Amino acid sequence: MSDLLVAVAPHRIARWAARRLVIYLVTALIVGQTFIGVAGLGRGGEWIAAAAIVELFGVLWILMHREKPHRNVSTFASRVLGSFPSASQSEELPFRVAVVADFTGTPYSPSALAPRDDPDDNDDRYTQARMLFDKGFGFGQLDRSTEAIAVYDELIVRFGSTIDRPLRELVAKALVNKGIMLGVLDRSANAIAVYDELIAHFGSATDLSLRELVAKALFNKGVRLGVLNRGADAIAVYDELVVRFGSATDLPLCELVAKALFNRGRTLGELDHSTDAIAVYDELIVRFGSATELPLQELIVKALFNKGVILGELGHSADAIAVYDELIVRFGAATELPLRERVAKALFNKGYVLYTLGRSADAITVYDELIVRFDSAADLPLRAQVANARADVERILGESTRGSGSARSSAAPRRLPSATS
Repeated sequence: MSDLLVAVAPHRIARWAARRLVIYLVTALIVGQTFIGVAGLGRGGEWIAAAAIVELFGVLWILMHREKPHRNVSTFASRVLGSFPSASQSEELPFRVAVVADFTGTPYSPSALAPRDDPDDNDDRYTQARMLFDKGFGFGQLDRSTEAIAVYDELIVRFGSTIDRPLRELVAKALVNKGIMLGVLDRSANAIAVYDELIAHFGSATDLSLRELVAKALFNKGVRLGVLNRGADAIAVYDELVVRFGSATDLPLCELVAKALFNRGRTLGELDHSTDAIAVYDELIVRFGSATELPLQELIVKALFNKGVILGELGHSADAIAVYDELIVRFGAATELPLRERVAKALFNKGYVLYTLGRSADAITVYDELIVRFDSAADLPLRAQVANARADVERILGESTRGSGSARSSAAPRRLPSATS
């Protein structure tokens, strides 16, 4: 971000900063002073005013301290929070301060941002840990994964032995995010080690929030094993997730179980264990087939689609058509794009399978249905399926006109789309 500013003409920086200065002065002085104390708006007003002043500091730094950055953002921010005490409870303000500190290249100490009468107070320790977590998350959002990992490590070292539940949750979240950042850096083996650390440390937890993080760690570990082409090990991890959390009823855990089943089925398919893959997709469909939540419905429609593809590859054309029909009946009236896209693909695949069976007229009928259903759609994935269907109808009609078996072979419709990930 600073490199970009260096390349901008100074007068443009000044104009931009001046506009921001006016905005935040107005926010801090009017909103902060007018709304504080108004019934029901006190805490919110303090948060707006404090955040405005923190960001205002960044603007003033651009204008007046380009050569001599402020030496301690934390000192400045702590003064802001001294004036607006309830704003220190905001989960967003520490991140604003961290970004300003990072942007200006100045020292940043999260522990200085909140008043501390008792250094051992759990609320104060949570504030410190939350600020570290927000800073690490901020680095991740800026694609600065190495720095994010370093901040998460600091959080884990400082608070990893805590028995306080909110702090334990932050430590677990930091471990998950650290693993994700390692994955971004293509350090899959290190990411797996981090997920194993989380699972070992929190695997017996009974709190729902921690159970969800353990499930995420297991799922992410399976993904990383897949990246390393260790499909069998990935399947074992997905199995462990399903065994541990298969009876859960809350949506986040149900979704992770469904994702684990889907990934297990997909991995089995990649390993040419087609029959086993179909069985796993069937298990997923039976477990969650009646779900109304979109994340689960997306996994069901993908499982049905992949099952149809595998049946087609095995030469079970009639069974494949039956599965595509089931998908179309279940989700044909859906309005969500992920579901509509899979319906369009199922119609296209059904048409292709009918064509390979020599049932060209039936294939054209199905392609026409696809075109009628989605011809007015504006979404590119649906437009692509309509274009594919039209092209295949033209090819089939061309074959019919030529009336030649050899022509049929040379002008065959495009290949059947493969299973989805």
